[in-house]
Amino acid sequence: MKNIKVLYASSEAYPLVKTGGLADVAGHLPLALDKEGVDITVALPGYPSVLEKTRSRIVAYLPTFQGYALIRETRLKRGGPRLWIVDHPLFSQRGGNPYGDDSGNPWPDNALRFGLFSHVLAQVATGKTDIKDQFDIVHCNDWQTGLIPAYLHLEAQSPATLYTIHNLAYQGLYPMDMREALALPEALWSSHGLEFHGFRSEERRV
Repeated sequence: MKNIKVLYASSEAYPLVKTGGLADVAGHLPLALDKEGVDITVALPGYPSVLEKTRSRIVAYLPTFQGYALIRETRLKRGGPRLWIVDHPLFSQRGGNPYGDDSGNPWPDNALRFGLFSHVLAQVATGKTDIKDQFDIVHCNDWQTGLIPAYLHLEAQSPATLYTIHNLAYQGLYPMDMREALALPEALWSSHGLEFHGFRSEERRV
C-alpha cells in the first residue's frame, strides 16, 4: 500500500510560532506521523518569526486575489517532515503576533490574510502551481484554514479534507462583503455553505 500523502495546514507550529495549544499539536503531530511513515508536508504562513528562524528555497510563485505569493520549502525540524512557508506581505510585513498587533488588537484584515493562505494551499493541493505533488488528504486546523475545504469544493477533483477544531472560542466570522475579496462564488453563500446567521465575519470571541 502506498504511503498516505498529507498536506497539514496550520496558522502556527512550535517552535517556529506559538500563541497556544494549536502550535503544540501542529509542531508535534506531524513529527509523529512522519515517524509512522506518513508522507506529510506542513504548511505555515510566512510570519517574520518563521522566515527568520528558517533557511528555505523558493519552490513556487503564484498569483492570488491579493498579488503574488511565494512558497518556500524547508524542514519543520532537522530530519523531520517537509515544511512549506506561504510568503506574502500580508504575513511577512506584520509585527505583533500572528493575529494582532503589538497592542493585542486583531488585524482588521485577518479574513483576507488567512483567506489568502487557504486559497494558496487549495491551489497547491489541486496541482495549479509549479508544485505537482498529489495529496490524499488536506488536514485543516482551526478557522484560519477553514476556507481550504470551500476552495477545494469548487474543483472537479480534489483531495479529501480533515478539519480539526482546537479552540471553539475563536470562530473566524466575517461579513458577507468579504466574499468577493476572497474570490468566493455567491453559490457558497447559504446555510449549507459558508453563511452563519448572516455572517462570515470579523473574528468574534465567544
